[in-house]
Amino acid sequence: YDGTNRVFNFDLRGQFYFISNDTLSEYFDFNDIFPNFESENRLGTGFHSFAFHPLFETNGKFYTAHTEPAGSGTADFTMPNSETITMQSVVMEWTASNPAANTFAGTRREVMRIEYHEQVHNVQEIAFNHFIDSSNADYGMLYICSGDGEAVNQGFPEVAHRLDTVYGTLLRIDPLGTNAANGKYGIPSDNPFLNDGDANTLAEIYAWGFRNPHRIIWDSENPERAFVFDIGERNLEEVNLIVKGGDYGYSKREGTFLMNTDVDSDVVFPLPANDSDFNYEYPVAQYDHDEGRAIAGGQIYRGSKWPELNGKLLFGDIANGRIFYVDADSLTLGSQATFQELRLKNVVERSLLSIVGQSRTDLRFGIMEDGELLITTKRDGWIRRFTPPPEPLENGSGEISNLSTRGTVGGSDSVMIGGFVIIEDNRRVLVRGLGPTLVNFGVNGALADPKITIYNAAEEIVATNDNWGDESNATSVALTSNSLGATALEAGSADAAKMLFLPKGSYTVHLEGVGGSSGVGLIEIYKIP
Repeated sequence: YDGTNRVFNFDLRGQFYFISNDTLSEYFDFNDIFPNFESENRLGTGFHSFAFHPLFETNGKFYTAHTEPAGSGTADFTMPNSETITMQSVVMEWTASNPAANTFAGTRREVMRIEYHEQVHNVQEIAFNHFIDSSNADYGMLYICSGDGEAVNQGFPEVAHRLDTVYGTLLRIDPLGTNAANGKYGIPSDNPFLNDGDANTLAEIYAWGFRNPHRIIWDSENPERAFVFDIGERNLEEVNLIVKGGDYGYSKREGTFLMNTDVDSDVVFPLPANDSDFNYEYPVAQYDHDEGRAIAGGQIYRGSKWPELNGKLLFGDIANGRIFYVDADSLTLGSQATFQELRLKNVVERSLLSIVGQSRTDLRFGIMEDGELLITTKRDGWIRRFTPPPEPLENGSGEISNLSTRGTVGGSDSVMIGGFVIIEDNRRVLVRGLGPTLVNFGVNGALADPKITIYNAAEEIVATNDNWGDESNATSVALTSNSLGATALEAGSADAAKMLFLPKGSYTVHLEGVGGSSGVGLIEIYKIP
């Protein structure tokens, strides 16, 4: 929120990007900076999170969390079974010389380093509350979501549910302070365990009893309310309303159920009769593994484009991509709210999982400076925006959404050419070159194996495709064709198709036959809303 309207996002593999005017550019790359940066193809390694200080516009400070192998540095916190350590999470502070610059230049320093048993459930997110001003004691305090390092599930239940370790906790520090043990950050004076009289209690802890506190958010209209989304182990996925000093029960509880780590199974049990004696804080919303496998949080919508969603807390499932919502103001401690699945009207209804076309979506949520929502799906590398359908056009007005031209492609020296112009700043388009599919419409002599090549005004090749099914996003191509009312492409057909995100300018599409073949072909260009 520095006034530049840039949207920052990152790749687990180490790249830190920003989006400006719908153009993706690199801010910096961890691989160029940290020789021990770890980004294996596992669930919990790589570049995990970033957080801009509320005064970033003037002080240039922001923070990141990434992973490195065990032994890469001296840890501030380690697990009781130190011989099992495989991974370290590192929180860094960066100071940009020019906060408005589009390439990072400046200094950096290490703030905190934590060792973990496994490569999963480490530091998943770091965040500031950006909805408060400097008069609030929480202003500029950095929250750090620290998981259990998969220790409980790997046979080390003693790691979890304790106040003398950082595992399974929500930490709160002053990154500009110096009174911590390592001298690199401060302990806020109002942290709940700072003055509890127990020398073994970690003063950094703000709340505890989590398995994998995956995301934390605040409500822009009720900024004192923070929510943590905790990924469960056996059966329950949780939305938790955070209480200062609150104990959320793991590994003694999962959701509103008893968890027994002596039982090696996916079973949870009813709460005991004396449950009130333990003072656990229970989720304000939860779902079991019949609905999904891992919760993805989440944002509270306070934008303007979707009045139906105003005040709704949206969250979803990382694996199957289902998106749920519940009224944020209705969430209260001591009860579990009923929530609904989000379904969009006026479009071809299909699941996010089918759009991604993979075995899982790896769903995440983001929010723009204007309060509008973004969702990302790691499996196909897309960032998607919730876009309302256009208003109905008045009589006598119109807009071209599809161009097509049919002709004969004749041998190696003859191609068919179609053209189009994008007059907006950026536009998503679907370009297709049909041949085999035309046979289904009684076209004689259809081109057997078409190939398309898209050129810009400088006659540079922008993209090319021979067989549409060879595209990495072939499933999205098929689904988008369906949503646009285009003729369906048969699986395995030699038709060509390409989805592109193009800047303003003039373009031509060349349709040719592979190997110099000839026949009747069709060029189609669709505007994707």
